[in-house]
Amino acid sequence: MHSLRTKITAVTTAAILISAVALGCAGIFILKSESDRNSTQEMSLMCENTQMLLDGYLNSLKQSVDMAVYIADDSLETMDPTLFDMAEASQEKIGLLDDGLRKHGMAVRDAFSSIADNTNGIVTYYYCIDEGLGSSEHGFFYSKRSR
Repeated sequence: MHSLRTKITAVTTAAILISAVALGCAGIFILKSESDRNSTQEMSLMCENTQMLLDGYLNSLKQSVDMAVYIADDSLETMDPTLFDMAEASQEKIGLLDDGLRKHGMAVRDAFSSIADNTNGIVTYYYCIDEGLGSSEHGFFYSKRSR
């Protein structure tokens, strides 16, 4: 009943099926691990790219803020330091201080405006001088309007 031909055919068919299943399983395992490795590498590259973009953006903002601080400090240093001594505050001295602070505020506002117009991401800025100086408040607040 079981001829030699049937036995050889059955063994050959079984060997082919076992080989196909083994190679299929090995292929799936290798493909999955390679896919995971490629995905991990691609995600790492995307993160590095985004990190570099954010670093550039934040460094640009920091540079703009540093520039605004430098301009404000430099503008204040040009004023007569004796005007800030409130121990001997006469009306004339307070008037000169108010005038100087008003001019200083306008110069700083113009500089801040220029910096904000040329820096992406700045939507609002403000500058305030101690209200104890002079006879009125000096400073400004600006917020860009949505388009």
